[in-house]
Amino acid sequence: MADDVSCVLCASADVGGQIIFREEERQPDRPWVHLRLLREASMCVHCFEWAGGLIQRIVTHDPASQAMLGVPSSRSVRPQDASACDYCRASLADKSFSVELVPTRREFVRRSLYRQVGRIKQNRVCRQCHTWWLTTIEDSSSLKGTSFRALEGASGGWRGDLAYDSYSVFVSAQDQFVLRTTVEAMGRDYAAVRAMDVPRLADIGPATVFVGAGRRSRAAGLVSATSSSTGQRTVVVAQDDSLVDGFAALRAGAVDMLASPLSPQQVSGAFERIAHPVPGLARDPKTGLTLFTGPIADDYLNCYFLEIGDHRMAAATIYLLLRRFLRGYDRLGLSPSGKVAALLYCDDRHIDNVTRRLKFIMGESVEVRIVGHAAATRPVPRVA
Repeated sequence: MADDVSCVLCASADVGGQIIFREEERQPDRPWVHLRLLREASMCVHCFEWAGGLIQRIVTHDPASQAMLGVPSSRSVRPQDASACDYCRASLADKSFSVELVPTRREFVRRSLYRQVGRIKQNRVCRQCHTWWLTTIEDSSSLKGTSFRALEGASGGWRGDLAYDSYSVFVSAQDQFVLRTTVEAMGRDYAAVRAMDVPRLADIGPATVFVGAGRRSRAAGLVSATSSSTGQRTVVVAQDDSLVDGFAALRAGAVDMLASPLSPQQVSGAFERIAHPVPGLARDPKTGLTLFTGPIADDYLNCYFLEIGDHRMAAATIYLLLRRFLRGYDRLGLSPSGKVAALLYCDDRHIDNVTRRLKFIMGESVEVRIVGHAAATRPVPRVA
């Protein structure tokens, strides 16, 4: 049954179709098998046509989609097949999600005879792209070119007061667009460079280097070849199918890892963490992620220490989902139990909204536990 008789995006009553999400799985060398229906939602005629056009631009690699924040894209034009996401071309392994656009409008043909307007469109996508659709339905701010989620507090916005001159290598055209517009809007310079230029960047001055992870250890090799000072300002940009290289780059000395496609908030959040490192924290020897044992106090915001686990998802997958869809200023790593640790910085009045979105992103099987809390050291008095 549909969520509502009105459009899920704009609340119009002129319903033109439905968007339907299903979960699928497969065994090696076997076809995909339907597991369960996840959600149905109605769309008005205008939003249904918009969604169909957006999908068409994604699967055909229309350059116009690169200027839309958060829209899935592929680093290369790879032939579509049953083992790759139709949107971003990431490998699907044994799990996928079906996204269907089903028109519900009918037009009159003759007495008591009607026909459906339009055709059903179906795509098989990865978890990241499926979650992107869910967040678009929940809050389309990224597609509208904004990054502020007011109900999640100050860290739901884009704080543009701290940035570094930045370079990128091995990063997609879409992520280059986000880096350029974000860094330049914050009053700094940005340039895409060649891999051979990266070792010389340390001689230019303080800068941040964003390195795209790949399938052949290119990010790890580049980080290993750079000086320690450059490594401490190197941020890896990864997708689901490049996490192995991303983790290797963290072990080699990269300071942070973001999720592609980038957003201004992810980029700005990385600058914040580079500017305010937490000394004395160990790294997980397998992934290179920071190990958190409890909350870390902030000057002006309370810190909530969360453990996030899901028996159906690896911690690496959870980390990448949260880095992309949670708030860019929150710290992510691993807890002593091996689960993903999230340090959420917000007022007490916002924590419920942040955790609600977290559960929405992760799904009904996720376990979210608040296991620690630290009050702001210099809280700003609230104006009555």
